[in-house]
Amino acid sequence: VRKLFKEKFGFTHDTEFIAYDSADRSDVHAYEYEDGPGPDVDSPIFDPMHGPSSVWNIAVIDNLLQALQAECNNENWPVRWSDAYLRTLIVDHYKRLRTMWRKA
Repeated sequence: VRKLFKEKFGFTHDTEFIAYDSADRSDVHAYEYEDGPGPDVDSPIFDPMHGPSSVWNIAVIDNLLQALQAECNNENWPVRWSDAYLRTLIVDHYKRLRTMWRKA
């Protein structure tokens, strides 16, 4: 999960999340309340002002989950992890990063 976050968000250490630029408020609002396009699959951006259950962050987490499942399949891991398990790993990692971001 750490490797995925580093690849998708472009930082080498979790502490770099402190300087993270959050999703544009107007984009988040448009996605949540109108017909906005939502998070970019290739360059996801969390909205750290909100937790993992916000509509925007759920979409980011879903995209990360798909990428992680693809990575599992490409590398032929001997164990197939459930979506629920992998989602929990992603959400927990985001929560830790968000806690660091909020304390900074």
